[in-house]
Amino acid sequence: GCMQMFTGASGLVDPREFWRHSIGVAIVTRQFSEHLIRKSSKSNNAYIAGLFHDIGILVFDNYFTEIYRTVREAGKTGSMPLHALEREILGIDHGEIGELLIRRWRLPDEICDAVQWHHAPDSCPEESRSLSQLIHVANFTCSALGIPEPGDAAIQTSSDGAWHDLDLDTIDLNKIADDVEEGIAKSGVFVSLSL
Repeated sequence: GCMQMFTGASGLVDPREFWRHSIGVAIVTRQFSEHLIRKSSKSNNAYIAGLFHDIGILVFDNYFTEIYRTVREAGKTGSMPLHALEREILGIDHGEIGELLIRRWRLPDEICDAVQWHHAPDSCPEESRSLSQLIHVANFTCSALGIPEPGDAAIQTSSDGAWHDLDLDTIDLNKIADDVEEGIAKSGVFVSLSL
């Protein structure tokens, strides 16, 4: 089931789109982490956390395909973000179900927490909050670069708290965009950024 999960066998989620977004967020999470002025909060888990932040989407896609189809159809209208629709229709969102999976993989608590809370990072337990906020703003940034969370047509918003706490004013977004494009190209998942 695991390999099937990574290749998008159901047809609901385009695996190329999924991994483009995931790798993009991983790269941006790592870049933002390295820019943190309060170096104490720089995380060595940034790339892995970014890479797996949406893994719950694949869990839904593979194991709850039919009901997830309802969520994806509703997502196309863009009236509500995907994670909010998941919560409304399924009672759990992809951050939460992703966390259940990666905890079974024995990934560090910081990564598990950060993935669980990436859409509501200000509610994340304090010891993992900075990493969750990093994923959150990286997610938003990738969306702005034209590689949004696959299946989410809603206008993306982000937590003011995250931007404020991370103090990311000095980031050069053009450089970030170049790094994302290069990183995804190296990974073999084709991408074109609209910046």
